[in-house]
Amino acid sequence: MNALQAAISEISGFAVFDGLAKEKIAALCANSTIATCDHRDILFSAGRHALHFGIVLRGAFKLSKP
Repeated sequence: MNALQAAISEISGFAVFDGLAKEKIAALCANSTIATCDHRDILFSAGRHALHFGIVLRGAFKLSKP
């Protein structure tokens, strides 16, 4: 099992994906990237259009505006 398959298996248990078949979840993740972030990494900046979404599998992120 590769990292993407493992992530799909893990997120299929999240409430937001309740009722979706694993095939549908896999389709949503088809062009996904698994990223490992360090403390204080910036994922999104205020005022910029979001082109993707993310799911935090472990840890937490702080949302703030400068």
